[in-house]
Amino acid sequence: MACVLHPGVLYASGLHTVATCSRLCRQAHEAACQGDLWQFRTVATCQRWNLQPKLPRGTGKARGAWQKHFLQLTRPRCDGVYVSECGFQRWLRVGHHSDLRKNAAQLAAYGGRGGQSEWVGYRRFLRLLPPQDGCHALVLIDPCPRDVAEAVLVDGVDLATHRNPARSEGVPEGAVPNAHDADRIRKRICVGTYSFSQEGAMVHVRYTATDGEYRLTFSLKHGPKVCSDCLTWEEYELHDHGNQDIVPFNLGRLPEWKGGGLEDENKDHFPQMNFRPKLALEHLA
Repeated sequence: MACVLHPGVLYASGLHTVATCSRLCRQAHEAACQGDLWQFRTVATCQRWNLQPKLPRGTGKARGAWQKHFLQLTRPRCDGVYVSECGFQRWLRVGHHSDLRKNAAQLAAYGGRGGQSEWVGYRRFLRLLPPQDGCHALVLIDPCPRDVAEAVLVDGVDLATHRNPARSEGVPEGAVPNAHDADRIRKRICVGTYSFSQEGAMVHVRYTATDGEYRLTFSLKHGPKVCSDCLTWEEYELHDHGNQDIVPFNLGRLPEWKGGGLEDENKDHFPQMNFRPKLALEHLA
């Protein structure tokens, strides 16, 4: 296996493939644990994000030292999609469902009081493209199935010809949770740019729609087991092109001195975005 699995294969592979190869046999495991492999990845990642590799003195030859250092680097992930589960509670009047069977059931159960509360769920998606592509970001808000939206984002859009929708914020009118129309979803994508600030590990995203320029600011953190997989909302603003006003969005979070958490338990429009790696993008890690 050591002869078949040339080290160059691991150098050109993504993390998922390296982990899979390391389980094939002992020789493959030894090849995947080589310090040179992880040193190469660490140096390449640091060059991409202008970071400084700081391996503790005397550990350069220690087994797994470079691998551990690589996984401790805080940097944007381009080998997948950041996703958050959002939603809000609304009052739905009897007879307003598009499904006539639900209307009939509601009339029987809730007709006397005019309606019932309903939780409306949707998702926010963010895909960060590698810096060599110009630090472009793909932003999407939609209630469609997660796997459908992620597949569209992985395929991407034509950056030269794509036009952002006129209204980018909020759940689109007419969208339904079980929609699988890839073309409709692709038209909902907003193409913008992003930058990464080492100080505070902040990710800044900007994109333009008809009503102005949206500016999103996140803090990037490690999860319990995965590196750089948590984006937490810090600021969200709309710069109105018409009257030059800056409109801040309320993130719906209580300050720490009030205990943190949601201001209103009936809505959560800006929860933490969690990273979902994609095999087709693993070479961009």
